Amino acid sequence: MKKVYVPGSKSITNRALILAALSDKPVVLKNVLDSDDSKYMQAALKKLGVEVEYLGRNELSITPPTKLKSKNEKLFIGNAGTAARFLGALSLAVEGEFELCGIDRMHERPQKDLIEALRSLEVGISCEGEEGFLPAVFTGGSKANQTEQPTVELSGKVSSQFLSGLMLVGPAMPHGLAIQVIDSIPSRPYVEMTVTLLKLWGCTVEVSEDFLSFNIKSGFNAPAQYSIPSDMSSASYPLAWSVLRGAPISIENFGSQTLQGDEQFVEIIKATGAIVTRSGDRLTVEPEFDLNPLGDWNWEAMPDVSMTGMVLAAFCPDVSNFTGLESLRVKECDRIFAMEQLQHLSVDLEVSGDDVTVTGAPSVKIMDDEVHINSYDDHRIAMCFGILKAAIDLGSDPHQKSRVKITEPECVAKTWPDFWLHLADWENQLRPVSALILKQSDAYLIVKKPRKENAWQFPQGGVDDGETGKQAALRELQEECGSSLSMKLKGERPVGTYRYVFPKDFGRHDSNIVGAKVEFFKADYIEGEVEVDGEEIIDHAWVTKEQFKDYFEGEYLDVVQDFV
Repeated sequence: MKKVYVPGSKSITNRALILAALSDKPVVLKNVLDSDDSKYMQAALKKLGVEVEYLGRNELSITPPTKLKSKNEKLFIGNAGTAARFLGALSLAVEGEFELCGIDRMHERPQKDLIEALRSLEVGISCEGEEGFLPAVFTGGSKANQTEQPTVELSGKVSSQFLSGLMLVGPAMPHGLAIQVIDSIPSRPYVEMTVTLLKLWGCTVEVSEDFLSFNIKSGFNAPAQYSIPSDMSSASYPLAWSVLRGAPISIENFGSQTLQGDEQFVEIIKATGAIVTRSGDRLTVEPEFDLNPLGDWNWEAMPDVSMTGMVLAAFCPDVSNFTGLESLRVKECDRIFAMEQLQHLSVDLEVSGDDVTVTGAPSVKIMDDEVHINSYDDHRIAMCFGILKAAIDLGSDPHQKSRVKITEPECVAKTWPDFWLHLADWENQLRPVSALILKQSDAYLIVKKPRKENAWQFPQGGVDDGETGKQAALRELQEECGSSLSMKLKGERPVGTYRYVFPKDFGRHDSNIVGAKVEFFKADYIEGEVEVDGEEIIDHAWVTKEQFKDYFEGEYLDVVQDFV
């Protein structure tokens, strides 16, 4: 059974960053999503005076300033819609002026409802282009200094993030903030997530029975640390892959309290006939070979995984109707339009307004020599079609998968930077490798191998059939450094994993293998000397962590610094 790990939640990471930036004390955030969106948010907060300290892989210490300040700072947020809306709302708590801008597509995404709400709270906002859109300049001086709690009215139809942004800033205002939604909230689970996080930060939040009135009191009592749950939108991809490939998986960090509406995608997986079990943070899927009809679903509460649902529906028998998709039109791209590209792969898909109908078939056919899928620089479109590409039945043509080309595949960096490496891992396209981090006093053993341009690395090598990763790590140490070394292994499990793609000129025994998955184990040195034979290794050294930068570079350097 494949073991899968999912990145931290984008939605919760960005909410936690805002709350930590406004808190009454420093907060350590764990399992922070390492992606373009979260990096844009961190960079913006730093410009407003927030201290962000990197503690290790996916772990940050956030120290808020006494007062958020800006002197004509330019906050660039790429195509990060969540960051744009939360930072816009943050203007209520910022002293001074800042410009909020992104890429062209970000400037096409509507901000009017939030802008009108902020102006009613006396935030000065000047849109530099079309009214109601970014780029825009925000100037503080709001009703935050009044002697009583201000009230703001807000439309929630376009995005629930407008409401969540205002809610997150409410406790930082001297008398809190009252919010009245004048129509409806399309993605209520995300607002419920915001309420839960505010309470975890010690804030007082009162919510009406109809979930349209919110009273946020002033003040924080922040936690010393908070661990961010895994991203449920991202979890939809390995879940769908498991069903479409008939491969059992175990998502090891699914979590027991995800706080995310997209967790309901598990019910979609069950509808296919798969057996789903949960134990603590672990979720396992045992798919059926013959899929059940998916049926009709309203996706209003989980729109970001509806596209994954369409990919599933393409392989499920009968007709599946998708409703509640209105918000997809104003995401990173027009996602309904983007998913119409399923028709290029012989999928029977029809669009009526904002509703989608998919008539499934046992397999997807590639009719042309090549099919070019436009991701529209949208991470979720790229990942959805990546899963579909993996599920294509090769039949008599072993090159079918390679005939599907996805444009701008690097856009997955928005939420899952190494998604393609993980997908290759699920597809058994990464060679399993074990490495040993051997420590003597405050130094670590590294070796120079004749392959890979004489690069330095920890002792490591491939895992043979029938071997465990631990057994391979110990065997490779003896083969590379001699049999006189003795050590004591620290724990039975690896301390981390590093995935990478082989260089183009790398000699491969199997053309299907595109890279390696290296698991690192730790051990303490006891005695013995390293033997350099000139074949397995041509040199060795004992170096401190501070000296790593003299021997390693790039991502390998970043990874091993965390692992030690």
